[in-house]
Amino acid sequence: MRIHLLFAALTALAAFAAAPGCSLSNIAQDDCSSNADCEAAFGFGSTCVEGYCSNPKSCSTGHDCRRMFGGGACVDGGCMTTLPKDMACPIVEPPDLLEKSAVGEGSHVIMGGIMPLDADVGQARSKAVRLAVREINRSGGTVDGRPLGIIFCDNGGPGNTAEGDERKALSEHAMDYLAGSLGVPALVGPLQSSDALTVISRGLFKRYPTVIISPSATSPALTKQPDRLNPIDPHGLLWRTCPNDELQGNVLATNVIPQAQKVAVIYVQDAYGEGLFTVFKQKYEAGGDPAMPGSVVSFPFDALTDRAALAQAVDAEAPGAVLIIAVQAADSVGILTELAKLPVGAGVVKFYFTDGSKNDAVLLDPALPSGVRAIIQQARGTAPARPSGLNYELFKTNLDKDFMISADSYAFLAQSYDAGFVAAYGIAYASRAGNDYDGLDVAEGLASLSEGTSFNIGPTDWPAGKSEISAGPLKINVVGTSGELDFNASTGEAPGPIEIWSVGPDLAGFVTDSVELPSN
Repeated sequence: MRIHLLFAALTALAAFAAAPGCSLSNIAQDDCSSNADCEAAFGFGSTCVEGYCSNPKSCSTGHDCRRMFGGGACVDGGCMTTLPKDMACPIVEPPDLLEKSAVGEGSHVIMGGIMPLDADVGQARSKAVRLAVREINRSGGTVDGRPLGIIFCDNGGPGNTAEGDERKALSEHAMDYLAGSLGVPALVGPLQSSDALTVISRGLFKRYPTVIISPSATSPALTKQPDRLNPIDPHGLLWRTCPNDELQGNVLATNVIPQAQKVAVIYVQDAYGEGLFTVFKQKYEAGGDPAMPGSVVSFPFDALTDRAALAQAVDAEAPGAVLIIAVQAADSVGILTELAKLPVGAGVVKFYFTDGSKNDAVLLDPALPSGVRAIIQQARGTAPARPSGLNYELFKTNLDKDFMISADSYAFLAQSYDAGFVAAYGIAYASRAGNDYDGLDVAEGLASLSEGTSFNIGPTDWPAGKSEISAGPLKINVVGTSGELDFNASTGEAPGPIEIWSVGPDLAGFVTDSVELPSN
């Protein structure tokens, strides 16, 4: 359908027709002479053909805008050249990203991020991803030199206190904005397993072809979570740069907590806690001497659980060991504060933790009550192994230089940085033939990152790695700062080693006692 500019003028000025001195007879017919005339009158995508303006092309999501124009956002069924701002998505890299045109020369390839931005851990991990974006841009950008940009949306609310339906609504809103309106081909996050379940479910329900790469959602439940838009799709849309908790649960049951005793397991009632608890319980109760079997007693909790009542219930069981599976170290400390008042916390019973509690600013806070400090001092725990090596040291140096954050201060910072680069490699693969791609093509690219010439994730190897994954031979072997990233193309998982840790004298820091490698 073609539209004459006279009609546009009539529509725009009809409201003034009755005003004194204003008459429609004052309007002269003026044919379009350029696409700019039509875009000014009817919106982006309207073109001038034989003196008439075409209808702007319609869109359902931002993916349509990328295919048609190389970028932009889909708003009210039409593509926009600027990205709409969203109050729930305040962190962008580069900082002026939203002020620039999203199409044309110099426009950015846009990724997304979903994290609790009002939490220290969310801020730290978002900065690790932002470092990846900065380094990619400093090293030549993506395919054809296009710079990379990322927009982070919050899913934790003020102080990361959102729970239940409120948190679900925040995660779904973030997904609708990033994967829907903006049509990002890939996003990094969410951080928690329960949030990852929400986001991938939303993506499937809305049919968003966006890859989701979580750096810290470790629940085994995610392995069986449907993540394909169509059953025949060769690759799913949910990927992880962190190890599945199947290994962590096994290590806890066989290498950390002694057999032949009653273990009270206090676990957060979400996908992470329930998944890790299930693995541990099955392995622990099946192991050891059949004549002296161990047993597991469960104590689930959520934000509304009375901590004092929970502690009393644990104490009443008189366990030989206590395992706390929490996402937030603050939850562990709150529970320990109550347990320290009871016989179970008097120093005889050993305590154990998982990766969620391994936060030195919270768990090793010198201001904690003396009874809590005494429990923690004797405790042991497990977590994905702390990275090491020259590649990690370079990341550590650059993160401190750009954001003044120690890479050792929070778990999964290296995995977050790796996720940013992995997403960029997937986009480089998918965009090698132009703009007609989406997350399904990015997923195909991710499946091509575990075979071929090895490239370290980081700025030094990015130009050569980008060239091989986008121009030939279309497959490389990426080595992350967190370790090898040998992705399972069927599950989207990258197995990794698990460390067994303890606490140094006077709560001076965490000490790695040993590292358990994944079995092939």
